[in-house]
Amino acid sequence: MKLPALPIRKLLFSRNAFLLYALVGLGILFQLLTLDSASPFLSGRSISTVLRQVSVVGVIVCGMTLVIVLTHIDLSVGSAVAFLGALAAWMMAPAGESQGHSVSGLGWPPWLVLILMMFLGLLLWAGKGWLQVKTGMPAFIITLGGFMAYRGLALNIAVREIALPPDNLLSRLGTQTLPMSLGWVVVLLLLLGGLTRTAMLLRQGRSAGWSAGLPALLTAAVIAYLQLPHPNVLPHARGIAVLSSIWGLTLLLTYYLSEHTVFGRQLYATGGNREAAYLSGISVNRITIAGFSLLGFYTAVAAMMELGQQGTAVSGAGNLLELDVIAACVLGGVSLRGGRGSVLGATLGALIMQVLGSGLYQCGVQTGTQMLIKAVVLIVFAALNHGLRRD
Repeated sequence: MKLPALPIRKLLFSRNAFLLYALVGLGILFQLLTLDSASPFLSGRSISTVLRQVSVVGVIVCGMTLVIVLTHIDLSVGSAVAFLGALAAWMMAPAGESQGHSVSGLGWPPWLVLILMMFLGLLLWAGKGWLQVKTGMPAFIITLGGFMAYRGLALNIAVREIALPPDNLLSRLGTQTLPMSLGWVVVLLLLLGGLTRTAMLLRQGRSAGWSAGLPALLTAAVIAYLQLPHPNVLPHARGIAVLSSIWGLTLLLTYYLSEHTVFGRQLYATGGNREAAYLSGISVNRITIAGFSLLGFYTAVAAMMELGQQGTAVSGAGNLLELDVIAACVLGGVSLRGGRGSVLGATLGALIMQVLGSGLYQCGVQTGTQMLIKAVVLIVFAALNHGLRRD
């Protein structure tokens, strides 16, 4: 069977390829700048830290991508992380003040609180979607109200920080890594999945198969690297963090929903031209509510991840997180006009922003200068993405 000619230009100069080049370039640059440090930027310890830190943003980015594709935007996710985290910590805190806890909570089991928070997130965002489609109000205004309300609720609940009970389920999820054996199983599954998808598409005569399995293969390579022994990394800390695995599962689910289901096709059709989608028989109101609901579910998951990672709930959690999420989506090529963009591109955008921030911090750059550099990078990359879209 004769394979079709490889479209080199399309493969090498696609938007996601450009973002991948930028990500690799930043990693190499910071590696060269930190060679003399105890833990260079591309060491196992630093890469694992970057993946842990980006996980919370990465989960919300998956949901925000769907909402932005629908031409909407959500400003409340950051303050919701603080509110849901504070509420969950209060529910899990022992009833009556005890040593190590200054707040009298409900003493509910962590697994129950986790389920309730995910349901609450889904319910709250379904309400926002319903309000938007019923009133026609801009989601910007609705979620701006949520931004203020959630932060106010967080301030009232977590007047002082609320520490999680010792040996808590969320704390373990937020700090532990997957067992080594399971990590190697994940590597094997990713390799098999990537190679199988590539072979299937090439057998069908689709030249896109040359790049279809690349994300899975690259992810497998990173996980395998983290599984290996590294200096300054204890044996129990090797491998992929539980937080990163949750992010990975969320990404896989969102990618499948957006690229391989009727819901995904209707989502992009609604964002591209709402009136035409309605005339073609798509329930645009239902799709909009579903998109917001998924974002709410992901935000609740991210809030529990943040709570487990920090081990305590504070009212200032998630401060300006919504801006990091939106910046990642824009950097990843998600159009604010709706109908265009992918969750893979947005994920690469989140990784670029995190690598940039972590690298600048490791190089000793002051916080104010970091923000200026991030602003310049965001504007330049967004302009380049815009240029690629016009080509």
